[in-house]
Amino acid sequence: MYLAGKMTRSNPAGELVFLWDTETLSEQDDADAQEQARGGANGSVAVDALWNPRRVTFGGKLLVSPNRWGPGLLANAGDVIALPDGTLYQCTQTGATGADEPDWGDEAVTDGTVTWGRRAALYECVRWARDLYDGFFHAGVVKLYLDSDRYHFAQCVARSFEQMENPDVALSWEATYTCPDPIRYDDALHTTTLALTGAGPAAIPIAYEGNAPGAPVLAFDVAEGQVAILVENLNTGERLTIDGAVSAGAVTVDCDEGTIVASAGDPPTCDGELLSLNRGANTLQVSWTGTGPTSVTISHRSRWW
Repeated sequence: MYLAGKMTRSNPAGELVFLWDTETLSEQDDADAQEQARGGANGSVAVDALWNPRRVTFGGKLLVSPNRWGPGLLANAGDVIALPDGTLYQCTQTGATGADEPDWGDEAVTDGTVTWGRRAALYECVRWARDLYDGFFHAGVVKLYLDSDRYHFAQCVARSFEQMENPDVALSWEATYTCPDPIRYDDALHTTTLALTGAGPAAIPIAYEGNAPGAPVLAFDVAEGQVAILVENLNTGERLTIDGAVSAGAVTVDCDEGTIVASAGDPPTCDGELLSLNRGANTLQVSWTGTGPTSVTISHRSRWW
């Protein structure tokens, strides 16, 4: 089964999509390395990968054999088309071509949701694709998606390019990424909000899907005054307290970063244990004395080994 993996970077913002084969990869398989089959298509990347939670090596090929234009075709960044007169255009913005062939001739042509850039020769297409990939290899820490909705934080530690004689495959590359944090993070942020009324306590059920411990973020809406809040995970036995004077607004405890911040004024004191989430059902219980918070929002991302 072929998946469209991707790398995303934040500065400058960008996304690089590739194909790879994950048919033999499963969450139950704990092997340190699994050799993946090769997948690819014109203008994209054929990827071989050795799977390791801390180190991933890709070996790919940049394919530049030109295609003809057609309506409603999906074009990936790097794809090359040739007009009947031999003029070359390369996709610089992924998308689908329009219903009618565009008017060619400009340096940049908009075609449906695709942007084409004019190229004089195939070597320009290869250089453009090389520079695109090299920009991601030198982007620092990127989000590396090796399945559809979970990512590693990874950084390139080695890369190389090699010119190839095959006219349909003009350049091969290899890049090695390390993942100092072996955890894969769920792309989806799960959020639960509960209004807090009366004297409490209030129990909030949290369903956690990951097989690595999660770290919730707790955001309380509070009125001005003194707060004394106790939060417990009844499944793990972990407890933390929030005590002190607050201004009206939000008080947020990030159990991953180990921080407490207030939207106004100084934050109160947070003591005890940072809460975690186990796979399956978790119940977080909030108790308070005096004037309690009016609501709590609990956010988390599932994590996977």
